[in-house]
Amino acid sequence: MARNSKKFNRCKSQVAQIQKCPDGGWGWVIVLTSVISLSNFSLVQRCFSVFYTYLMKEFDAELSEVAWINGLFQAGYGIACPLTPGLINIFSYRQVTMTASLISCISVATASCQNSLIGVLIFAGLIPGFCMAPIMISCFTVSSRYFDKKRNLAIQILCGGLTMGGFFYCPTIQFLIDEYTWRGALLVIAGFCLQSGIAGAAMRPIILEEDFDSILNLVTHPSRKNTEIIEMYNNDDNNNKCDERKRLESETDDSISDEKMYTQREFKKQQEQTNALITCQTPSIDTSEEDHPEDFSPYNNEEEDVCCNSRIAKLIKKFHLQVFGMPLFYLYTFSYIMYAAGYFSCLNYLVPYGKQIGLGDMESSTLISAVMVGEILTRAVTGFFLGNVSKQGRVLYMACYIGMLTFSFILASVAQSYKVMLVVCSTMGFFGGAMDGLFSLFMADAFGMKLYPAVFGYGNILIHLCGMASTISVGKLLDAVGDLSIAFYVGMGTSVVASAITFLMRHVLIKKVVLKEKKFVKNLGENVP
Repeated sequence: MARNSKKFNRCKSQVAQIQKCPDGGWGWVIVLTSVISLSNFSLVQRCFSVFYTYLMKEFDAELSEVAWINGLFQAGYGIACPLTPGLINIFSYRQVTMTASLISCISVATASCQNSLIGVLIFAGLIPGFCMAPIMISCFTVSSRYFDKKRNLAIQILCGGLTMGGFFYCPTIQFLIDEYTWRGALLVIAGFCLQSGIAGAAMRPIILEEDFDSILNLVTHPSRKNTEIIEMYNNDDNNNKCDERKRLESETDDSISDEKMYTQREFKKQQEQTNALITCQTPSIDTSEEDHPEDFSPYNNEEEDVCCNSRIAKLIKKFHLQVFGMPLFYLYTFSYIMYAAGYFSCLNYLVPYGKQIGLGDMESSTLISAVMVGEILTRAVTGFFLGNVSKQGRVLYMACYIGMLTFSFILASVAQSYKVMLVVCSTMGFFGGAMDGLFSLFMADAFGMKLYPAVFGYGNILIHLCGMASTISVGKLLDAVGDLSIAFYVGMGTSVVASAITFLMRHVLIKKVVLKEKKFVKNLGENVP
């Protein structure tokens, strides 16, 4: 009882600190520091291919074997993503991000001292990938919480860290390898990993109204006492819901007379039920009620009371497992899987392909930078011009751009000169570069901020485990065939599939919006006397 009372008072204190979404302010500081943090993700995912040739010579390995460094990075990232929401509930975004940054730094520094390929793969791939998951989720979630109307622009600027990382780090890594060998380059990269700690330090907590269910806002209303709330919770007569709601809104502070209607034993029992229900309303990143018909509402019947007291229901609610019952979640996940399998696999083998067609080491490393130039341009376009476009319009834009990415892969597979490859890589970045930010914005639009970390985390299990499988599979295929242009043909096929799934995703989203509008009109008609 005392424990519930403390939690009840803590929740009341937090509700009293509710702020409106600033749509800027300190949020821009978080975005800018997170840009530096996200560049480290791009460093491994897009630029570690520069190490492939040197690792193959050092350990006498094949391309498919050294490609495991990127595959294990994605595996570690995918494994850590579903664990991150639970860690955030226990600790905070700031603590989780700064700790992951420190562990990642130590791990990469350890990789530079390894004398076996498996040691390099684990310490430079698997462990940094595991640490990157809480950093990425924290950066995207906290940045999104500080913005509403400008969220699209903020997310595109944030994802610019992925672009800038690829633009600067690929030539930088090549320079470091030439000057200090690949081991010395890893030591410098270990220092880069500490940059994420800056982003974690900037993550000032913000409490929004949508972080709480309506019961907590009701509790803190100055004209309503616990006796009124208890009476509302225990009102099992569905026919009297509207009358009870009107009575509570019009009634003045007469808690003393209301309290006489209950015996001491009944009042104690009802208060225990109230505190038990309030205990279920742990603060989290919430969303709108229409996205969660199963969430608790003070006017629901006893069937939801039983559900709330169920351990399984509490587990589902705590970890937001209801996303696995949403068709949009699967469409989003598989669309991103197919897009990433094509786009990032091609980037992963772009540097080795440049060397195969006769380009020098530095020229090959700048191909990634050319892709990043295209990404910078498309992020600027989408950031400024898609902010006022409807949700359905943005999804249509995504489907068309993924489809156009196919033509970039066709041109890349036949290009043989450095200048042509620079142009082709720029178009590749233009059509594929903004998709990560648009997919992130789609999560906020379709699932709301409460389910955002869960969709981000659970979706990345499949996305990055499949990304690991595709990277290794393409590597084995290239070893067997000997022609690295096969990677672009794989990208063509996956881009076509991703575009088709995205069109279907738009259809389901439109259907969902229409159903919500019909439900709203129906409820409005029922409440009109």
